Amino acid sequence: MMPKSHYSHQCRSLLPICYFLRRLYEPSLLLASNSGDRKAARLIVTKETPWKCCAKIEKMKIKKRSLTSFALAGFLAILTTTVLQFTIFEGAILLNLNFLLLGGSFLLNIWAIFHYINHRNAGIACIQVSYYNAFGMILPGIIYLSVGLLPWAAGFRIYSDNLMFQTSVLLLLASFTLHLGIIRGLTFSSNQKTVISRYSEKRIFWTLVLLLFLCLCAFAWIGPSIITMPRIELSSKVEEGRNTFGVFKRVSLVLFAVSLVAGYFARHSEHWQNRRVFMVLFVLSAATLLIFVNPLNSARWRVMGFIVSFALLFFSFNSPKLKTTFFLLLLFGTIVVYPLIGVFSRSADQWNTLTAGQWQAFFAAGDFDGVQNVLQGIYYVQVEGVSWGFGIVSSIFAFVPPQIWVDKPVHSGRLAAELVGTINPNLAMPLPGEAFMNFSWFGIGFMYIVGRWIAAIDRNIRIASTPNFSFFVSVVIGGSALFVSRGALMSAMEFIGIIMISIMGIMLAGSRYTRQSW
Repeated sequence: MMPKSHYSHQCRSLLPICYFLRRLYEPSLLLASNSGDRKAARLIVTKETPWKCCAKIEKMKIKKRSLTSFALAGFLAILTTTVLQFTIFEGAILLNLNFLLLGGSFLLNIWAIFHYINHRNAGIACIQVSYYNAFGMILPGIIYLSVGLLPWAAGFRIYSDNLMFQTSVLLLLASFTLHLGIIRGLTFSSNQKTVISRYSEKRIFWTLVLLLFLCLCAFAWIGPSIITMPRIELSSKVEEGRNTFGVFKRVSLVLFAVSLVAGYFARHSEHWQNRRVFMVLFVLSAATLLIFVNPLNSARWRVMGFIVSFALLFFSFNSPKLKTTFFLLLLFGTIVVYPLIGVFSRSADQWNTLTAGQWQAFFAAGDFDGVQNVLQGIYYVQVEGVSWGFGIVSSIFAFVPPQIWVDKPVHSGRLAAELVGTINPNLAMPLPGEAFMNFSWFGIGFMYIVGRWIAAIDRNIRIASTPNFSFFVSVVIGGSALFVSRGALMSAMEFIGIIMISIMGIMLAGSRYTRQSW
């Protein structure tokens, strides 16, 4: 029997021949490579390509990428922990079990980010969910815990070591099952049944023009002051009897749907003349949207959902380079753009606030309160009980206005905040807290289902080539995945539901017939 080193030497000597044979059998290899990392290694060896050396090479590459991602994530996590240990933590990190549990969640999500960047089937929806868990929720929670503070002081009324321990355990288990569902859902093949819908582009064009005109009329009714008025002042007009903010919010979402459909046909229309016409319409509608929905005065998560969804129409976030660039933009936005826009959207005296250097205070203004909100959600369950899915069902129908749904419930973040008594009751509720309030500890299994849905969103964006309804749902949710992760789920689903109803109406107005294709 020959030694193992002899076989590895033989394999290396056959590398040039294997790569040449791989080029000859490219079609079958492409089919296998599109089916996910683990499945690709298994399907490379087919009847057409009986060269097992090629399979070994592919499998070695896959393992090398995964191990590199994990090693890099571990190095960054250890480096971050070491720096914080000897600076703001003052050596206390190993004295509290909650630090280790939250640190494990942080490490898991950091590894997931790098894994999805290198995974051929993962998209930016997976990256956004992992990014919010790591940098938008868990890391700020560790920092707040280390200095003995909470984003909202009312949380000290209910704070206890046992409640914080349950929160840390929930975040760790929820992160694990979430990414388990995502990774399992990313093992898909591209040759599956799709629904191809045929539309009259002429009908769709005139429908979009009509809706654009109606949106302009609605903005004229609201008044031009909406462009410069801070969002917090605009929303207060609801209490004055004139629901300006409600009309503005719904009209802006309809206009976004118009821009999204126009952008799709500007990119994918079969006729170049139609692509030009739709591109002009897209530029007009998107410019109108960004003028009236002033990014400096509007909800930051909503504006980000608009921009990222537009980017998904015109860019293919499949390469590790583009996904890495997107991740770095998220970091830049969190550190610089996010607090600055907070000044504009909440203050009428914007420029004086900036010149006085007070904008740094928005880092501690309660925006990074994800861990505390989950803690308050656990406390709410202990006091009021589990809703057993009522919050999820209410979120599905959140697009129904309160004028029609008279007893429309409030979202889960507000329920927990009102029970605790925070100054601002309109707080978000991240997905782990949402799952716990609806299903108690069974919500950990619900996070696995959420992970499968997120993977399906990236799959639909990647393989869809026709304007079917599932594609637009995936683009809207994929662009707003950070908003959905932050919560509250009811607010996010209201945002998504109005957009999808608008898109459904547009597509129905332009539909001619539908057929199935295999």
